[in-house]
Amino acid sequence: MKPLKIYLILALAVVLFCGFFLSGVHAKIVDRVLAVVDNEIITQVELNQAITVYERQIKSANMDDARKQQALAKVRQTMLEQMIDRSLARQEAKKYHIEVSDREVEDIIENLKKQNNLSSVQFLRALREQGMDLDQYKKQIRQEVLQSRLINQVVRSKVIVTDSDVRNYYDTHIREFGKLEEYRLRNILVKSKSLADKIKGQLDEGKDFAELARSYSIYANAQSGGELGTFSVDSFSTEIRAGIENLKKLQYSGVMETANGYQIFFVEDIIPAGGKPFGEVKDQIHEKLYKKASEEKFATWLEGLKKHAHIEIKDIPPVDKIPSKK
Repeated sequence: MKPLKIYLILALAVVLFCGFFLSGVHAKIVDRVLAVVDNEIITQVELNQAITVYERQIKSANMDDARKQQALAKVRQTMLEQMIDRSLARQEAKKYHIEVSDREVEDIIENLKKQNNLSSVQFLRALREQGMDLDQYKKQIRQEVLQSRLINQVVRSKVIVTDSDVRNYYDTHIREFGKLEEYRLRNILVKSKSLADKIKGQLDEGKDFAELARSYSIYANAQSGGELGTFSVDSFSTEIRAGIENLKKLQYSGVMETANGYQIFFVEDIIPAGGKPFGEVKDQIHEKLYKKASEEKFATWLEGLKKHAHIEIKDIPPVDKIPSKK
């Protein structure tokens, strides 16, 4: 019995040794270097972790296997390029002595949990549902904060947002800062497309909309010249909204087919939006424009770094074939 016991121990040792050896070989094959970016490397395992969520979404998408393969290959390529950018940013941050402490990362996570009313267990579950663990998420937060600080360091002095820029944005994006304009409308409703076209022709000749409404419309408001009242344009269906939202005061729409019949709308008046005044949103707009300009400057700066960096991209391994549905 004793020799047998010794034999079993030796056999187990051989199995364990082979297992560790083979697993080590396998790890080297799976976790191979995909890119070298100056002093850092990017591995296949890191790329696989970064695309987990996107990979899951693509595989469950309603598309054929060939398109899934193309989408997976595209997301791998795009993510690898982003990881190269992040690597460059990290290395530059070190040169500027920019750091993000563990305490800062923990505080961000705690604030996030409080804002979303999540317990630690719920938070971890939410991460798992996104195909991510806590260490990966901390790494992502650290990278985002690091890059934000780097942007402030390298492009802050190059970004200028003038009062004129802010005012112009406000004037051209007025709908962002209050309710939509309201339209006072008239309409003509008939059952026949040919009759609606005939009325439209008379309008084109300069006939009065209210008179035509009294003569032809079958809607209950016909005797008032087709008066509908005042409405926000977003209160209408998509089709009607598309037909009237670009009309100016005293203009009429084309013939529109609706559930009740064929209609023509007339814009009696446009009441300006009663949104937030410029002074109230000035700082908000300035911050938005500054952020956008900073990101654009940073992207340009990063492209300049790439020209002088040592970047070696290996062949990206092919996407695992998606099994065909039977």
